[in-house]
Amino acid sequence: MQAFDKLEKLNLSLTKTLIMPIVSKYSNERVEKIIQDLLDVLIKEEATPDLGLMCLGNAVTHVISQVPESKRTAVVDNFTRALKKSV
Repeated sequence: MQAFDKLEKLNLSLTKTLIMPIVSKYSNERVEKIIQDLLDVLIKEEATPDLGLMCLGNAVTHVISQVPESKRTAVVDNFTRALKKSV
């Protein structure tokens, strides 16, 4: 993925292993495009790893807040499990 090459140039120390395993109804192309767009913003802003994680974490929190409250715990559990497996 091209974005990771750009990130390495900015010494953000992110690698391709950060991509979570995805079993999804969405195409790989769509997922990769969105990831590329997100990473392009971090690159443009020259975000350090801690700033990038803070911003992405806040974005994740926002997305999770859109899930019905009764399902949030399960979504968070699945997300954190997938994140742990990806690193």
